Amino acid sequence: MLSAESRRELPISETGNPKLDKAFFCWATKVLNKNVDMEKASQSFSRLEDSYNDKERFYHRGTGHPRQLLPEQSQDVYKQLLSSPVDAKLNYLVDQIENKMPQSGRIREAEEIVGGFYHDVVHRNGKRPDILNQFAIGGDEYAVLAKSVPATSAVLGDPRTRRVEDLSCIVAEMELNQLNIPKQYIVPIVLAIFSTIPFSPVSIPANLTRRLQGVTDMMKLGFSPDEMRSAVGVAIAVANRDHGSYGEGSLDEFNKKSCAMMYERNLNLLKPDHKLEEEASTIFGFYEFHKDLYQRVTAGKISIFHSLDELDQTTLKLNSDARQTLKLDIVLQGLQLATLMIRMSKQERQNKNTSAVNPTGLNMQFPEDLSKMKYPDDMPRQVIQVLENHGKECTVNGISFIRGNENAALTLQLVKLIGVKPMLDIADNFLKHPVLDVDMLLNPKHGSTPNPDYLKERPRLMSDLFLSANSRKPVEAKEKHDDAYEKKLRR
Repeated sequence: MLSAESRRELPISETGNPKLDKAFFCWATKVLNKNVDMEKASQSFSRLEDSYNDKERFYHRGTGHPRQLLPEQSQDVYKQLLSSPVDAKLNYLVDQIENKMPQSGRIREAEEIVGGFYHDVVHRNGKRPDILNQFAIGGDEYAVLAKSVPATSAVLGDPRTRRVEDLSCIVAEMELNQLNIPKQYIVPIVLAIFSTIPFSPVSIPANLTRRLQGVTDMMKLGFSPDEMRSAVGVAIAVANRDHGSYGEGSLDEFNKKSCAMMYERNLNLLKPDHKLEEEASTIFGFYEFHKDLYQRVTAGKISIFHSLDELDQTTLKLNSDARQTLKLDIVLQGLQLATLMIRMSKQERQNKNTSAVNPTGLNMQFPEDLSKMKYPDDMPRQVIQVLENHGKECTVNGISFIRGNENAALTLQLVKLIGVKPMLDIADNFLKHPVLDVDMLLNPKHGSTPNPDYLKERPRLMSDLFLSANSRKPVEAKEKHDDAYEKKLRR
């Protein structure tokens, strides 16, 4: 069992607990409404927690992930309270937070806490909160009713939506209305949830400011310049912490979270007999997504982390670390995808089922001195480290699981024989569904460049299990609308 000191050194996403989470949520609502009914606030959190506990989630299951979006000051106090008595009552914990939290900046602290807890309350997987039922208009679309959720309606600028971040805004505003939280505090919270749309232009500070100005004019809130700056700062802070794993500067830590995200995208991957095609399709989706994201980031089209001060050194460092992590992750995912493609080709040629069986027994002819061979010069040490850690238990957001599988050892063998660049070329051909002449591919005489005949056309055998052709259209349509809305606000 971890000592109190050890627990304070680990991130609260791993060591925290729902009881403390509820206490911080209730404290925040009390800051925003000093007369809040604590029983109602507790019930609101219980409904929120019920959504996060849906078994269809994995990375986002439980309150470990939203907990890591707590502001730094709150995290410090949270760690101090980790040794609280297990039978401590809610009011006692709320009082402890009240006594330990600095007096200054409490409104912004509370807005960031509430925004962080609600930002993923609606998820693509699993059951949606009952409070959304009154907004459903058929299919997966929901009406954004200005009378019921005026802040969300003003922020989105759209009468209907299907995007999960937008739906989380609706849930948050409805719940906060029941707690009689004033509109001037709900608006920054809704804006913060909205800003967590992954890697979207909406989270650029200038765009957030223009959007907020339109909202305050529409709702006649009359925010002062300081209140405007604070509200935008709340949104930026919540969004930055949501993307925090990209700036940790550790590919190994980032990969733990990526694996958890992949399992959430396809829970079948947790089964030992899952199909290799499913695993390959899921990895390909992340591989392509991060290649596209890296290109957009390096081209200066978007940033992963933002700041009101463009020259803020902390933010510049986070973005620099994020670019490096993305670059390394692309290599890692590409090598893993190529390994799966090689395995599937080998097993198909041997007329074996392509379920996720142990990669031994594939009769791959490796040189006897393979273990003594060095890795290619372009094989990053961080990627080797991650692959060496696959097959071991790890914990993400309080959820323990085995990261990866036996394919990692095969990947390390293959990269010695084939090389990094040729394996990434194989991965890039995934959608062409090539059959690989594995024996020719593994012939060490070809050096670092495989025989051009190693790819052969074949009938389409793998299903497109990662995204249907039109599954991204709603998001793309919303992004186009967001751009139009930004232009409208500039007028």
